[in-house]
Amino acid sequence: MRERTGSRVLQWVWSHVLESSGVAP
Repeated sequence: MRERTGSRVLQWVWSHVLESSGVAP
């Protein structure tokens, strides 16, 4: 369960970072 939550958080952070970098469409 903890691993799943961590993965979700990581995805959210990664998405935010990509958006900040302007890499995401």
